Amino acid sequence: MTDQFTLGVFSVILDTQQRILLAHRRDMDFWDLPGGGMSHGELPNEAAIREAKEETGFDVEIDRLLLVYAKPAPWDSDLGFVFLGHVTGGKAETSDESDDVRFFDVDELPENISPRKRYVILAALQNLSETAFVRVNLPHAKEWVTNNQ
Repeated sequence: MTDQFTLGVFSVILDTQQRILLAHRRDMDFWDLPGGGMSHGELPNEAAIREAKEETGFDVEIDRLLLVYAKPAPWDSDLGFVFLGHVTGGKAETSDESDDVRFFDVDELPENISPRKRYVILAALQNLSETAFVRVNLPHAKEWVTNNQ
């Protein structure tokens, strides 16, 4: 089938100071929202909780779905779910996927974050009470790194 797509889940996890949790990737010099692919039979919110724990060490609770995004066809096959969550336990830990974990003020996001994720974060935080559905015609991390080398 030519119309298949990849499902991704990500979390905007806020601390009590409204800072955003990001993980620095081991496979490239990049900060990203905790997240990744879904396992067979897993619901998007369950995947978001699992990915946050795997990549950051924190136990999180999902509060709600913030945003669903897609890149206009035929350029990309990603469909992303972005959840709002908060930390309920655990501690910052690195993993096989991340070599640093930190909270950032929204106006001090690191430069090395993909344009797509920066847009998604800002769009998601514009209105925390409603779910947004957006088309994002911006490159994902690997695409952005490849084009800017």
